[in-house]
Amino acid sequence: MNLINSLQAGASALLLAALPGCQAAPGAPAGTEVERRLSLMGTWLELRVEAEDRGAALAASEAAVRVLEATEARLSTWRPDSELSQFHAGPAGRVHPVSPALRQDLEAALRWRDPTRGAFHPARGTHHGRRDRASGFCYLNDPVFAILTLLDAGLERILYVDLDAHHGDGVQDAFAGEPRVLTVSVHEAKRWPHTGAADDRGGGNARNFPVPRGFDDAALAALLSGSVMPVAAGFEPEGVVV
Repeated sequence: MNLINSLQAGASALLLAALPGCQAAPGAPAGTEVERRLSLMGTWLELRVEAEDRGAALAASEAAVRVLEATEARLSTWRPDSELSQFHAGPAGRVHPVSPALRQDLEAALRWRDPTRGAFHPARGTHHGRRDRASGFCYLNDPVFAILTLLDAGLERILYVDLDAHHGDGVQDAFAGEPRVLTVSVHEAKRWPHTGAADDRGGGNARNFPVPRGFDDAALAALLSGSVMPVAAGFEPEGVVV
């Protein structure tokens, strides 16, 4: 969970930097705390703002929501009308102008590239992308490319472990029936893309572990030690992609 905590801290720092007058409490909590829950870019976000009084906390939380909504309008690949989606849809080989705000977003991504060792991926090359189309947030499918690279290097058994709120459908389907690859997905049940049931074997070489909403660290540790690790050990992988 250290990587998740680090990314959350980084996101909080970026948000605070975008909101003049807001500061992170270094020690003791501020006088009033306001929590907001909103849906952005296909996922749920919990926002917590601390301030000296309730009025200031409400104003800061509302300003934060506006910042996040504006960011989604620029960067969401879920929305075809976002500026980044329009940028990707533009004809190749032509200069495509971008707004000053989008330019700042991309420059910020480059600044975060080294501290996070590439954990921030503005191109959205994740586990839903398909051979013939984009899906979800994903234009490309980096896990598939990573697995193919390992197979091309001569490895015979590759284990893929997907730890995400959404089922890793793109990776599972890319290697359905491929005996050299075993895909394991731990994801929230009854959530988009509504695949990855417990009995879904993906052509024989997939294992899916749908979990309930509110699944916590202790439950994840128990699932990993009691189910995922035995499956992995039985497969005896030569390489692992997470």
